[in-house]
Amino acid sequence: MSDRESLGEPALGEEVSEAVVAQVEKLVQERVETERRGRDFASSEEYRVSLLRLYSDFSDRQQFEPGQVVRWKDGLQNKTYPYFDSVAVVIEHRTDPIVNREHESGSQYFHEPLDLALAVLVGEEQQFAVYWFDSRRFELVD
Repeated sequence: MSDRESLGEPALGEEVSEAVVAQVEKLVQERVETERRGRDFASSEEYRVSLLRLYSDFSDRQQFEPGQVVRWKDGLQNKTYPYFDSVAVVIEHRTDPIVNREHESGSQYFHEPLDLALAVLVGEEQQFAVYWFDSRRFELVD
């Protein structure tokens, strides 16, 4: 028995466990509240209007040529690069997309048609990198 236990105090491990439990309970409660707000918003008129606007933007296809500068359409970014407030250069726009089959059906990337190769600069050293995207998510920069 430790000196702490003999004085009626919880052992150090018990204090840590209680603190961890309290933190986990707080995180769970925050998650529940976030989910509730999300469900409330999903049933609102604002949600319906936003969803239809994004569907319209997503459905608006553009043809891109190598060397053109593009950016994400508002609300349609689904990958890290290019960063939302930056641009990319078109490398290739395929008429026969590469279909992403590497993800499960519950993933937003499941059967995503990758028809647009874009170049961006990544990392601290700003390395030139090329990634594939769904062209419906991009717009031409004037």
